[in-house]
Amino acid sequence: MPRAAQLTRLAGVQARKQRWAWDGRVPEGQVTLLVGDGGLGKSTCALDLAARVTRGQLPGECKGEPRAIIVITAEDDLQATMLPRLAAAGADLELAYSLTMTDDDGEAGLTLPGDIDALALQVAATEAALVIIDPVVAFLDDATDSHVDKSVRRALGPLHRMAEATGCAVVGIVHVNKGMASSLTRRIGGSVGFRNAARSVLLWAPDPDAPDSTRRVLVHEKCNVGPLQDALRFQLETRDTGLVDPDSGEGIHIGAVAWLGVAEGVTAERALAPPPDQAPAGDESPRQLGTDLMLDMLEQGSASWKDITARAKDEGIAPMTMRRARDDLKHQGLIRKVKQSMANDSWRWELAAEMSTATRDTVGVSVSVETQAGKALAPGDSPEMLTVHESPRAVTVSGSPNGHRDTDPDSFGDFLAADDLPDPM
Repeated sequence: MPRAAQLTRLAGVQARKQRWAWDGRVPEGQVTLLVGDGGLGKSTCALDLAARVTRGQLPGECKGEPRAIIVITAEDDLQATMLPRLAAAGADLELAYSLTMTDDDGEAGLTLPGDIDALALQVAATEAALVIIDPVVAFLDDATDSHVDKSVRRALGPLHRMAEATGCAVVGIVHVNKGMASSLTRRIGGSVGFRNAARSVLLWAPDPDAPDSTRRVLVHEKCNVGPLQDALRFQLETRDTGLVDPDSGEGIHIGAVAWLGVAEGVTAERALAPPPDQAPAGDESPRQLGTDLMLDMLEQGSASWKDITARAKDEGIAPMTMRRARDDLKHQGLIRKVKQSMANDSWRWELAAEMSTATRDTVGVSVSVETQAGKALAPGDSPEMLTVHESPRAVTVSGSPNGHRDTDPDSFGDFLAADDLPDPM
């Protein structure tokens, strides 16, 4: 069917107020991002919210009405992590589901946007109020370039429409990069399209008033459908799940979060600011911002110069500054230019080696990486000394709700339009 323009006369549209899965923070029928550094408990926080939905105890439309939730994860084991965390948070496990895809070869990971209709069918079948995707970038298909705003928006567009049509709230988990910027726009890994596409953004970070403790804050950093809400404070703790390991017979304990109340005076800028002993002497120079941006992008995979400069433009970094930053990194042997295809003149930039840690100083960049012998490699040493490891995506063991209910796809609709397909590489 050819594409055609369609007009909707607004006089015939029924207005409605925004409804909330979690009052003021997680809107129904929309995509919310939960962002933060790895290893700080973002997933634990998300599963605590999910558990409250299953008990009807999350302030919002689900208050007093237990509802189903669906968790899609590429990082946490179902039996050893997800199930115990939900149990520790007091979830009604009869209303909690894990979702993966199956094909002729067996179990496979969900891909976005290609599997959006299959996800919509399961949301409808369970009447789920909340879907958690952890992390979002692990489920983007190979045609989606996570560095390009347009590509990210096309991948997430069908997810928005699915949420709107079913009324469920979608919470996508996203990691922040290793930079020291206090702007969340610059810290979200990949394209600015992730933050721009979300209607609400929540930042999970160490409590700036107790940075060395296990206290965390949840800061409402962005909201397009309502006013920003107060930051909240949480405490990470270990709880008895009430579950028993079948092999050892021992009880299972795991991390959980306790709600402490409002975090007065905490902002995203304060939460993202580095500790005083790590803070730069002054504002980062433009070239340093360029090196940070390029390293952050290439840590997630190769990128074309066009994509890099487009991202830099979004963040207000001039093309000349990016060229100087690129040359700095190239001369230090930290990045290299590679031919994408022998059939054309397409070139991309990539890290010369997988970097385990990175610290950025003034204009230059000082990087510490691991060699085959475990010895630190100085910027002047040869990159050939390094071993590069591919990191395959992990997919959890899962079950489909209601015993793989057989539902006619045509009965629910198609959320994946032809023009949602990402641009080819």
